[in-house]
Amino acid sequence: MTAEQFAKLQRDFLIKTEKRSAILLDAEFARLKREITEYLFQNLSGSVSLENLYRQNFLDNFLDILTEKVDILSSSFSRVVSRTQGDVINFTSGELKKYLKLKIESSIFSPDREAIRHLIGRAFEGKSLQTVFKRMKQPVASRARIELIEGFALGESNAAIAKRISDVTGMARYRALVLSRNETQMSYRAASTEFYAENDITEYRFLSALDPRSCLVCWRLHGTKWKLEVKPHIHVGCRCCVVPVLKSDGEIKTGIEHFQSLETGYQKQILGTKRFDLYQNGSSLESFVGAKKSKEFGQNYFVRNLSDLSLGQT
Repeated sequence: MTAEQFAKLQRDFLIKTEKRSAILLDAEFARLKREITEYLFQNLSGSVSLENLYRQNFLDNFLDILTEKVDILSSSFSRVVSRTQGDVINFTSGELKKYLKLKIESSIFSPDREAIRHLIGRAFEGKSLQTVFKRMKQPVASRARIELIEGFALGESNAAIAKRISDVTGMARYRALVLSRNETQMSYRAASTEFYAENDITEYRFLSALDPRSCLVCWRLHGTKWKLEVKPHIHVGCRCCVVPVLKSDGEIKTGIEHFQSLETGYQKQILGTKRFDLYQNGSSLESFVGAKKSKEFGQNYFVRNLSDLSLGQT
């Protein structure tokens, strides 16, 4: 099995588990939306005015119920994501053991169970997943308050007001899905590097899917090698994997080399029209990617703005 095949195996499993997690999170949100809509229709009459809304304390009561339901939801979300993290970490350790046996005859890798337990159920800012998910309460309640007041001030129907609140919970749904995917990816990468250290592997290699959905940062970093103490780069929605650098591995083509060999139409699809024009006129793929250091995340990379590139900072 090559390093690229090993990375693809892990990537496919990550995508599969993330999709399963998303389905479960969506089901929880559908239940929340249904409960909120039912509450609104049961407790509102078409004649309720904005003045009566305050007099009857409906607004405060509704927001209390909404935050309570989101609070309960956060517990469900943390359980879903913890299970996904556990599945991914256990799969990674099992496949790494097989991979190392193929590559290193003397490998006796056995992942540290305590390290696995430490990584499951935690967000990578040092807090529990439930604590992180609970942060959704305040933004949801604040936005719901605005939408309720505006809806009543405009004299909207119960159905229109219910839709406003439904849209607010939809914003929280998107945030939960992004958080779920990010934390799963970060737990996978943290586990991978911890497992490599246990087998005296000192470097890892960053491998991207190298398809039209891969961002320029991932094309730029594909194939690069890093010391184990350097945190792997990650961005929202990243699908890249890290693999151990072993003596038995041959050289791997970099993302830049892969990109240079693509047909021009494919290059344009990835770069976009303006960056493609700059590339055709001599700008390198590296010039489209910037880097900055962060105490929390280490070296982070980003796609540079076109305005910076057009100023000749290439």
